[in-house]
Amino acid sequence: MANTHSTLASLFSDIADAIRAKTGGSASITADNFPSEIASIPSGGGVPESFDDVLFPTEVNENE
Repeated sequence: MANTHSTLASLFSDIADAIRAKTGGSASITADNFPSEIASIPSGGGVPESFDDVLFPTEVNENE
């Protein structure tokens, strides 16, 4: 269940804490900076390019 907040200060504090948890940061974040901080959090998942050759080989050598 989602947290409920009785004040905007409490809500903003929890938002800033959540941003810092994702970014590993520790600096204070003002509410005006929430959109840019959230936008800078990397998203995705997928497979890093470094694994492409292992997972998706272009040639298969059946003699190995």
